[in-house]
Amino acid sequence: MTTDKNNYDISPEQLRLEIKRNARRNELRQELHKIAFNPYRAGTGEGGAPLDPGIQRFMSARAKTYEYFRPTLKGGLKYYTAIWTPIIFFSWLVKTNRDEKEHRYRTGQVSYADREFKFA
Repeated sequence: MTTDKNNYDISPEQLRLEIKRNARRNELRQELHKIAFNPYRAGTGEGGAPLDPGIQRFMSARAKTYEYFRPTLKGGLKYYTAIWTPIIFFSWLVKTNRDEKEHRYRTGQVSYADREFKFA
C-alpha cells in the first residue's frame, strides 16, 4: 500500500488508474477548448457548441422514442403495477381507516374530549 500526498491509502494499481483517468480527462478538456475557442471556426458555418457524439446519440434516441414505441401487455402490466396499484391500495387503506374511526366516533366508543380533531 502506498500513501499519496492527501494521506489516502490506495494501492499502486488504483493510483496508476487515477493518474491515467486524470490525464485522459485533461486531454479531452484541451481538445474541447481547442475546438470551442478556435477563432477561425466561426467563418466555416460551424457555429454553436462542438458536437459530442455521445450526447448526440442520446438526444436522437430520445427524439425517436415515440416513432419506435410499441405498446405490449408486459409494458402495460408494469405501468399499472407501478402507478395504479399503489394509488388504489393507499386509497383503500385511508378509506378503511377513516371509516373505522368514524364508526367508533358515532357509536360513542371515543369520547369527544379524547378525539384528535374537535371543533371546541
